[in-house]
Amino acid sequence: MTEPTAEQFDQLAAESRAGTEEANSALWTAVFSLSRWWFLPDSAQPGLRIGVIDGRPFLLAFTSDDRARQQAVAWGMAAPDGSVNVIASTPQNVLNMVDGMRSSGVFGVTFDHGVTGFFAPLENLRPIYQHVQSRVPQEQPVGGWYAKYGGQEYRADLLADGDQVELIGPGPDFAVDETGQLFLQVPTSTLDELYAVNLTATVGTARCAILATVGDQMRLLTAQPDHSAGPTWNAVDHDVFETVLPSADVQVAGLQTDLPKEPAQAPLILQKVLTPEQTRACFDGRLRHIAGYVAPLESVLSLRTPAQVIEGLELEYPGSPFAATDSSIAVLRFPMRDGTWRLETRSAPRYFIDMPHVMPMPVGAELQLFSQDGTQQVAMRYGGTRTGWRHAV
Repeated sequence: MTEPTAEQFDQLAAESRAGTEEANSALWTAVFSLSRWWFLPDSAQPGLRIGVIDGRPFLLAFTSDDRARQQAVAWGMAAPDGSVNVIASTPQNVLNMVDGMRSSGVFGVTFDHGVTGFFAPLENLRPIYQHVQSRVPQEQPVGGWYAKYGGQEYRADLLADGDQVELIGPGPDFAVDETGQLFLQVPTSTLDELYAVNLTATVGTARCAILATVGDQMRLLTAQPDHSAGPTWNAVDHDVFETVLPSADVQVAGLQTDLPKEPAQAPLILQKVLTPEQTRACFDGRLRHIAGYVAPLESVLSLRTPAQVIEGLELEYPGSPFAATDSSIAVLRFPMRDGTWRLETRSAPRYFIDMPHVMPMPVGAELQLFSQDGTQQVAMRYGGTRTGWRHAV
């Protein structure tokens, strides 16, 4: 899907003034279909610029970098050479910031101030997204596990016992689940072939993993962003950065690895500490991959509280989303079932899943919450491509 143009946004904003549900839904569907929202930096402190409109503080957002730059120039924010700094963030990142902004007194968000200026109270932003979510183009995962069965290729999930796979249809004799998804569970011994595919790209000098497609765009991760190559890279984890680019601008390379159809040994269990944004992505069903720092479970079992995890894994670095005083912290525990997803040693007991080997979320992964009193609770479990994340019973 091609993102709406400035002229289309102006038309949608004008039509929404009629107040009809259809016109409002069309406008906000277009807003949430953008891969990035654009903001101006706060000149007084790090963060996004807040403006006062009709006596109330608003987050100033823009539907394109051009609109953000034009407004900055109009406000005299340009440097002597005419350059303007702008900040890009995904809509989901902004949704994750809503509670914090509301607690600091921000009333709403306004888009394209100085042109159309349509807005929403922050308390309404998540309900608006939930209302239009079904109309917003959704991410489609790329790469992962595949199998050939009966001469046909299917996306596959390695099931928890390691002796079976679930094939995602359509296909002959496939069952239908309650959502209408076709699937078939078969023993791995009946497969023609079982293999994993990772798609990678190079953006400038940065080696990237291609995570998903959204319409005609691709979402990429890298550990070494090349800021001179053009795209805006956003930190999503410790030493992991993300960007979204048009598919036409990305040269794709495939990395395929054959997998044994019979597991050679019990899987290695790993643990990854999740940022608040990644934790919310689990609860929203959006976290479908693993990259960055992980640790063997046996080496971190003694770290049972937020403070112990943060101190033991040195997570209070500049810009860290973690603090030893946090009331809880989330970790992901998951099996590494084969040798495709290579680990690099970074510092004991931590390893790093690098970009060419970003792994799809394995069946059986658990999201656990650690509290200050040392209690641990399984909150979510991952059932595979078909069922995704589900609340633990």
